[in-house]
Amino acid sequence: MLLCGLASALLACGGGGDVETSFHLIVNNSPDAILPLEVQIDVYEGTSQQARESITRGVPQNATTRLGDVVIYPAAGTLSLRFVLFGRKDGRVVSSTAVSAAPKAGSQVEVVATLKAGMGMEVPSDAGAFADGGTDASASDGSLPDAAPPKKAAGEACAAGGDCMSGACLGKICCDKSCDGSCNTCSAAGQPVGKCVPLADNTKCRDATCSGNRRTLTQFMCKAGACQGQDTSCSNRMCEASTLMCR
Repeated sequence: MLLCGLASALLACGGGGDVETSFHLIVNNSPDAILPLEVQIDVYEGTSQQARESITRGVPQNATTRLGDVVIYPAAGTLSLRFVLFGRKDGRVVSSTAVSAAPKAGSQVEVVATLKAGMGMEVPSDAGAFADGGTDASASDGSLPDAAPPKKAAGEACAAGGDCMSGACLGKICCDKSCDGSCNTCSAAGQPVGKCVPLADNTKCRDATCSGNRRTLTQFMCKAGACQGQDTSCSNRMCEASTLMCR
């Protein structure tokens, strides 16, 4: 198997005996996608853009469509997990996908993630050419200067905006356009990885606060891609941001 266990205690993929609250992630490869040599899985909690954990494993030589499995245990109180997967071969991303799922207490939820073709980038044949006309000039010691690394396409892994063609990097993924803010994502389930889309309205985007001498409870929710505060008056009572209640 490709993967079985993600920074947590191992479990025989597929279960057996008592089952803890967990996800059984099945990694498949689309028929039109290049067979990767390794697969990277980034795990995000809810709408967070910060990966909880990431792991990379090699693909068995005899693999074809089904690449393997991994069992993932969510932290207590987790409402959902988002899995962003990249297939890699020869140092480049050749496929990707994203899928989300909610845990079920005391059960193992099966999640199928199918890597889809695309997101790869070849080094241009003229990568050593200069911007001032593409002349084959040499450095003072007679050697050719190193070519700048090519910019990455939407859907490829990134560390900063400068890595991407679009200049936008969110949640370690190159986006197709500027995608700032806590109410946007480039790894939405059902959308191509790298496509910037707003999170659903009423998605929590910040922790709630109490203001006005703890007489006003403010919850922060997404609306049309923007994080907006929604105030609730507690009148003569005191608000508790942790429970979202007036007492």
